[in-house]
Amino acid sequence: MQELTLPVGDRAIVVGHQYLDDPPSAAPDDLFQVDVTVTDSNEADTSGSVSIEVTNGGPTVLFVNQPPTVNENGTTELLFAFADPGSIDEHTVTIDWGDGQQTVETLLVGTRERLFEHQYLDDPTVATDLYDINITIADDDGASIDAGTVAEVNNVAPSNLTFAPVATIDEGDVATLNLSFDDLGTL
Repeated sequence: MQELTLPVGDRAIVVGHQYLDDPPSAAPDDLFQVDVTVTDSNEADTSGSVSIEVTNGGPTVLFVNQPPTVNENGTTELLFAFADPGSIDEHTVTIDWGDGQQTVETLLVGTRERLFEHQYLDDPTVATDLYDINITIADDDGASIDAGTVAEVNNVAPSNLTFAPVATIDEGDVATLNLSFDDLGTL
């Protein structure tokens, strides 16, 4: 509520108010009722009201980094920043990492950038795989924006191949071979 006193003789005034957000209604716009009462020095008054439509301005992506290339079982970083004129909007971020994993997080009000980490457990097909990362940022009024980038994951060859000693066998017998190796890919 705002109360103003006008100088004697003034009959008009311009008053501004900044709407930081429309209420989280999942609607693209909301109506606010503004009530005005004018009271003179003799306590006589008149009242009126007007509705103001506030339209949601959705998020816009400002920056999404190209994640650094990692080896399988490595962790990459995804940094993004966005803008939204609704300074008290709440935002939910959904990230599809391209490997069947998804991250969903609701950001603190006012947060406009975030760093996420993701571990790619395996490089399943070729020497280097490219994973399409899809990001959706949605505000609490139903507006959203999509962005994307690509993660590059390198295959790492197995290593440290070792054999257990093989016993001498007779012709026609089956030899049992015990071996071990390391592989960064965990799947």
